[in-house]
Amino acid sequence: MRAAQRPLMLSLFLLALSACSPDAGQDHAGPSTVASDTLLFDHSTVLGMLRLSNDAASDLTFLMDAVGVANAPADAIVRHRQGDDRVDGTWDDDPFDDGFELSDLVDVDADALHALATAAHALDLCPDLVLEGVDFTRAQLEAALLLANTAPLAQLDGALDSRAAESLVVGRPYDSIFDVAERPRMGPASLEDLRDFASEWLDDADGTSGG
Repeated sequence: MRAAQRPLMLSLFLLALSACSPDAGQDHAGPSTVASDTLLFDHSTVLGMLRLSNDAASDLTFLMDAVGVANAPADAIVRHRQGDDRVDGTWDDDPFDDGFELSDLVDVDADALHALATAAHALDLCPDLVLEGVDFTRAQLEAALLLANTAPLAQLDGALDSRAAESLVVGRPYDSIFDVAERPRMGPASLEDLRDFASEWLDDADGTSGG
């Protein structure tokens, strides 16, 4: 049965490559989803699964107890990511660059994939949108749009290129992240900076208002 599943799994994880490309999120010539047994994974889900597998916080205990992956596939994922020294953040780390590496692990079966997919969505690791090569989860989209519309220039200037920050303030208000991306100086690097700073900024704002 494993041999019959493998081509489907390889096709599934090929989709992760297109999710990382600048054109991801636009129309594709090929299928946008592919089935493995009774499961259906899309581009976003696959990317979330890879993020989860590559996260140093996804140790054996977390993958088994919180994600629900069985011992053998969980250990195989951690061993591959950490390399021979079994430690994250060292020279021999081997994170999953694409789906081929994950699907090549003998112990990663359909049950493990299902558990990874479910957890990736629950943890908001699956992007809703890939814009100019920058992926955004639903929460990141909401935070980035709020940041672009309401943050003081001084705060934006500390997170973005100063010209991009000024461009954002001048162009307010924004109805969508697409309007933000169309502003001068808001290329992929600035969009990524905006995304990464937005969640931190929102957490700080919530803490201030709650205190």
